Amino acid sequence: MIKPLSEGQGRGVTANIINMKQADRAFGVASKFSSGQVIIEEFIQGDDYRITVSQGRVNGIARREAARIHGDGVNSIRQLIENENACREEDKKMNQHHSRIHIDPHLIEFLNDHQMSLDTIPKLNQQVSLRSNANLSTGGKMTILNESEVHPDNLMMAIDIAKLFRLDSIGIDFITQDISKSWRELGKVIEVNAHPMQSERLALKLFENQFLGKNNGVLPTILVISDDSHYCKENYQRELKKQPQLIYVDKYGVGFESGGQSLMANLRSVWINPSAEALMVAMSQEDMIKEGLPFNRFDACLIDKKLGLKQARVEMISEQKVVKVNIVDWLNQFIAGSIEFS
Repeated sequence: MIKPLSEGQGRGVTANIINMKQADRAFGVASKFSSGQVIIEEFIQGDDYRITVSQGRVNGIARREAARIHGDGVNSIRQLIENENACREEDKKMNQHHSRIHIDPHLIEFLNDHQMSLDTIPKLNQQVSLRSNANLSTGGKMTILNESEVHPDNLMMAIDIAKLFRLDSIGIDFITQDISKSWRELGKVIEVNAHPMQSERLALKLFENQFLGKNNGVLPTILVISDDSHYCKENYQRELKKQPQLIYVDKYGVGFESGGQSLMANLRSVWINPSAEALMVAMSQEDMIKEGLPFNRFDACLIDKKLGLKQARVEMISEQKVVKVNIVDWLNQFIAGSIEFS
């Protein structure tokens, strides 16, 4: 197999090369996409499967078949392609989307390599492959499989590859003659896709994996208002027993370690940490009134009663007038749960 260094959707790929004439032509096709540099791989016999993974879970498994037609003993390959494309237009009404089969030089050359042309009339029920690759974008078709049809080793292999590449969403291209057998016995991974094509079904599964059981995609967040670091630390230790992945952040750093940055800078450093499952954000009364809150929603709020905020008032603009409101009433609009004084 010869393909470009970097491309997608099967562009520039030639598979199952069996002679130097095909190799020369395949190099020319692939090098147009990557300036004379190509990847040469061993051709693997078998069916092409795409295993899609997100958030450490398998989203779906699909068997992909190269564009093909079936002979009726009457029509030419050209006419059979037109008939197939007409059927695919009808399939769209049933939400079965398959790309049209385009007649291009690559398809014509593929037929020539198999001693056929567009004018050839295949025999009744004769299956005629039209391309060497099974990409959907080049007219391939896809069949969705159940996980029960796939050997568990193959599913775990895809999950492990996603973890090793540190990718949240990944598409593994796996070729094997029998998907029900372990990769240790049969089959090869031929490609890892960091941006796999997403159908509506896969996209819904991705969102389900991303947000299921995670507070609708928002990290549970507790706001602590105090000028006393000991008060903050005591409450953090108490809440940590309830939420072991709780991370403490204030304007001085993360987890009581000095960072010397702003509160927002420290929060940004936590957002990219995949281990963060919950946040405790600590602010002084002065910083809260002066700078505002870093989020527009908190799950709970703990207030040091020594601050006397129950009676405190804050200035805000309402209907183009500056008015004073109770600070706890103002906070309530940002707190989904309770406000506790302790």
